[in-house]
Amino acid sequence: MACFRLPTATCHSLESIMANFWWGFNDNNRPKTHWQSWQKLCRSKKDGGLGFLSLVHFNLALLAKQAWRVLKQPNLIVSKILAVRYYPNSSFLNSSLGHSPSFVWRSICWGKELLHKGLITKIGNGHNTSTTLDYWIPSFRQVVHLSSVPDTVATFITSTMTWDIPSLRRCYPPHVVEEILSIPFLSILLMMS
Repeated sequence: MACFRLPTATCHSLESIMANFWWGFNDNNRPKTHWQSWQKLCRSKKDGGLGFLSLVHFNLALLAKQAWRVLKQPNLIVSKILAVRYYPNSSFLNSSLGHSPSFVWRSICWGKELLHKGLITKIGNGHNTSTTLDYWIPSFRQVVHLSSVPDTVATFITSTMTWDIPSLRRCYPPHVVEEILSIPFLSILLMMS
């Protein structure tokens, strides 16, 4: 499961076997009544479940871990091989399936989709952060712009390393501006030093 995406039907079949083991069988060799759905049993114990793992989600989490390893350790042999084969002229995050991908690469790309949902770009000085292509606002993946936005985030940062609030208000709705203003400048300053 850490290297290959298991078919959803296989995961559900395994979960069914696990559920039947849990509830057992009647004297007629028929499964006993399931008093709760499998999804409810997969909830954590603090949320009223029994903490069973959803095998599809567990498989996805393990493959996202592999994608993270490829992203953060580009000098590993497997990372170098994947880079040469699938994204020689781009980065791992911007890579695509490509022509005739292997089953391992397709599996890692599935995990990369989950990774994308949780990643956010560090702004730094803003010159390398795109306002439209990068995820730089913590709670928003798709942002509605009030007017045309500049190409880089640096346009919204003053020379004294503070947010240019009037420029932000011209381009974004108030709830987005509030989210942007919550991004701490300490982390931006640390990135520059």
